[in-house]
Amino acid sequence: MVPSLASGEACPYGVRVFVYEFPESLHFNKIAAAARERKIGTHFEGEHLLAQFALEFVLADFFEQACVRTHDPDAADFFFVPFFSDVEYRAAGRPNGPSPHGEAILDILERNDTKKWVDRFETTDKYWRRAPERHVLVQAAPVTGFRHPKGRRGWHHYKVQLGAPIFVSVEVSRSWTLEYPRCSAKNVVMPYPVPGRAWHDNTDNGWAATGLALRDSRDGARPILAMYRGGRHGCVNVRQSIADELAKAPDVAAASALVDARYRRIRRRGPAPRQAVMQAAVFCPCPEGDSPSAKRQYDALLAGCVPVLVSDDALFAYDHRAAPAAPFFFNSSTFSLRIREQDALDHGILPTLRAVDPATLEALQRRGRAAAPYYRYYAPGPNYPDDPLPNHRYPDGGALALLVADLDHRASRNLVEPMWHACRAELRAPHLDLTKHIATSPRRRDAQKKRWFKRSGSATVLVGAAVVVGVLHMSHWHLGVPGWVGELPRPAVPSRPRGRFAVAAKRAEIAERLAILERRQQALARLRAGLETDVVGAAPELTDYFLLRTTPSGEDEEGACRWIEHDGVDLFRGTCDLATVENSENCGSSCDETNACVAWTRLGRTCYLKACTAAGPHHEISGATSALRANHTRCAELRGIARAEPPRAWLERWRVAYGTQTFESHRRQKADADMFGPIVTVRGERHSGTNWVRAMVSENCPTVPHRLSPYLDSDGAYGWKHGGAPQNWSPDTKDAMIVLIRSAAAWLPKMKRVAYNSELDARGRAAKSLSAYVRVPFVDNYDTRRYASVVDLRTAKYKDYRDLALRAPRNVFAVRYEDLVERGASYLFRAIEAHLPACDARAFVEVKSYAKFGATNPSKPHVEHVPDWTQPDWNALLSRLDANLETDLGYVYEPATPGDFDVNPPPTPTWLRLPSASETPTLLAPAANTGRRRRRRVFFVEATGYTNNSTSEGWY
Repeated sequence: MVPSLASGEACPYGVRVFVYEFPESLHFNKIAAAARERKIGTHFEGEHLLAQFALEFVLADFFEQACVRTHDPDAADFFFVPFFSDVEYRAAGRPNGPSPHGEAILDILERNDTKKWVDRFETTDKYWRRAPERHVLVQAAPVTGFRHPKGRRGWHHYKVQLGAPIFVSVEVSRSWTLEYPRCSAKNVVMPYPVPGRAWHDNTDNGWAATGLALRDSRDGARPILAMYRGGRHGCVNVRQSIADELAKAPDVAAASALVDARYRRIRRRGPAPRQAVMQAAVFCPCPEGDSPSAKRQYDALLAGCVPVLVSDDALFAYDHRAAPAAPFFFNSSTFSLRIREQDALDHGILPTLRAVDPATLEALQRRGRAAAPYYRYYAPGPNYPDDPLPNHRYPDGGALALLVADLDHRASRNLVEPMWHACRAELRAPHLDLTKHIATSPRRRDAQKKRWFKRSGSATVLVGAAVVVGVLHMSHWHLGVPGWVGELPRPAVPSRPRGRFAVAAKRAEIAERLAILERRQQALARLRAGLETDVVGAAPELTDYFLLRTTPSGEDEEGACRWIEHDGVDLFRGTCDLATVENSENCGSSCDETNACVAWTRLGRTCYLKACTAAGPHHEISGATSALRANHTRCAELRGIARAEPPRAWLERWRVAYGTQTFESHRRQKADADMFGPIVTVRGERHSGTNWVRAMVSENCPTVPHRLSPYLDSDGAYGWKHGGAPQNWSPDTKDAMIVLIRSAAAWLPKMKRVAYNSELDARGRAAKSLSAYVRVPFVDNYDTRRYASVVDLRTAKYKDYRDLALRAPRNVFAVRYEDLVERGASYLFRAIEAHLPACDARAFVEVKSYAKFGATNPSKPHVEHVPDWTQPDWNALLSRLDANLETDLGYVYEPATPGDFDVNPPPTPTWLRLPSASETPTLLAPAANTGRRRRRRVFFVEATGYTNNSTSEGWY
């Protein structure tokens, strides 16, 4: 519970929230006051249909009375806007458009214009202009927003949440969080309010007491297997199918009649209302309503009934997919079930429910009881003479405690701005535009689903039938960028076939896009596998974090994790050693107790614990035994540990310490290597092979952690990987840094093509030649310095790298890109292994294919392209280069031959790591070695070796 100001208790949270105080004469304030006085019969009558959309009032009551409130806006971390949009909209007769005050907020969100805010809300815009991302807005209903267009649903209303403020809403869909994961992370999804006093009253007048009276008197068992009483709206065919199936099941129908009879005896009226029957049911089906989610799923949780989601796109509040940035999250699958809509139509829901074994059911119910307090806005108690909302009762439930813990986490770790920047970066990419197609009336959307299933003959849709319908009818991509981001170029719309030829093309497009979404979902699942634990703690007073992983059946785990032993051989030949255990009787148990251990070899009574999952060449040794898991990948999934990711305990500590920081906010410390384990971080200018080398690090250092959080990896642990030398690097750290250097002759044309800097890219497109490009001044990303030229940027950063390598020669490994291409990277990893034994160079694996963002494409070779240079462009480049630095790097450029340069040994002693003279070329084989080495025109590395595409000369 968050203490109220009136209680006088010390506030356990450091976050402070300023609540705007608008004049009572404003129209929406008059409507809200009338509603509280019961002059408007909606929102405040506890069991009224519209009471579920009262989140605006609940949060206003909370922030006005909570201990986190401050009356000093300059001391505030967040600014809450108490705008009652939904009640104003309904009281006005549901107009098809925004109210004047809604227009003012939309102007801020879409045009960065605060004039109407000042005029209509009669308050200052100082804090909007200063920090729009620190404002908190409420979207109380998933079927209305600030625009209130009629007949719109889902994504149409979610899109406003792409603006800068933090939006607190009662719903986002699974498809939305997949399409906009980072923007979803900055917002908060909370439960539908359940304001009726009977839900919180723990006396005989409450639903809980009524439910006990409806159950079996002997053992208190719930007599009804499954209960559904609801209207025929939203997904009509699914709702009708569930109702018909339960009505035709003799045992379910008889139990329902029994409960109705018991209710009549208790209350002298009947039949029993939905809220009472839920208390006597084991399972509560929750089909899609007017939007993917429904208040029913939270009612079921509070009633102790296991929610059964029959909505492909629905999510629970605080689900780990809806709250990836929170310091806590729940895996709703631990207290609920999910049945696909099409499966419910084809096979019904009862076969699935009857198949749930007693142990699983008991676990679902136990975890549901533990989760329920955090889905309440009002704590249960005896003092509920009236519904809490009309009397401004202070909301003291666990749902508000989680909200404050989330805001406190963001404020204390300076995550607010980085989260908004991450969202803005995400918006620059093309996204699906489903607003015109999902945002239809429920009946029309239902009919579209039926037509789609009939036409395609398949209902295998990962992100819900609504997404498939939207993609099927999708006619273009869109950027979906709000006004804060500024004007961004729209991607070219590819021409599409028309008429009857369009069907095949659209289906191919659907398949491709769904495959992308599936891969993204799998990647997120792998990432979170290490984060999901049974108990997680991160905030004051909230000590019962739970329910983040369903315990797998022992039989499946035992089968996947059992050891397959090989006698008489050492499968690993001394490679990938983690630890040695003497006098061990059970190497398998020793491996299980050692982080990152996945295999072992036993010689006598000595166990050699291994970190690699693939066996190397067999080495026959009499008396030796080696063992591998029967199914390492499946075993890792069942145990909640992702392959090549840090152990789960490590991730828990990291999450508590750093949350979900990005490279913009994270500042790694020397002690982190001792606490969380060392990392290998790759650094270098853009187009210097950082992704290629990262792929090699991931391949050859599988136990070294790379993905530290959803938005931070080891390459960003010391700031932007393309930035200068980090100031917080310690010469004594156990971490290792690889610094990449590249010749300007190949690097500069690539920078002109794309520099990943909006200012520089625009000027690069405008520059008609490289000689014009090298004279363009600009400010680089995440760098306050202004450079007179992109070549000056390269010079400044390489000098930074040189100074860092000289200051920390033990753990900084500076290499030339050209040496890696010619000689391979085994020499580099031998040097790293001496500092970081987890990188095993004895079984070195070369990556010969193209790599981007850590992923390799075996069908595409790693390409090095030195384009044709004109003499004026070449002269302009050479005039900008620092001759002393280039000599120090070993680069010698031929002034009279544009594009030609030598890669010579640098002066000794050097700060660069060089291959030895006896190093065997692994990536390319020179045709001859009759003179000095010169790189000219085009060369690239294929999977089969070196290919020279120059028609005149190669290596000579």
